[in-house]
Amino acid sequence: MFTRDGNDLHYTIKLSLVESLFGWKRSIPLMDGKNLQTEMSKPTPLTHTIKHAGCGMPISKSPSETGDLILHFEVIYPDTLNELQKVRLQQALAA
Repeated sequence: MFTRDGNDLHYTIKLSLVESLFGWKRSIPLMDGKNLQTEMSKPTPLTHTIKHAGCGMPISKSPSETGDLILHFEVIYPDTLNELQKVRLQQALAA
């Protein structure tokens, strides 16, 4: 689920095209057994990241401190669109 970079953890959230345009909510399980609630109510750019300070790995020489959790995003695009969907999407994005 996570990749580690030093004391920081990286996590990729997969979004549908609709979620990437109109917003999303997620609950992310953390290493300590808790869940992090995160959301965005506007379009999510492909290169966007969100950093949650203190949600990463404990720092070995300072166990009371932790690294960060960095969220990355991957948009899952539909494989195909029918003609009506294409027209409606073009109209919506042209407005």
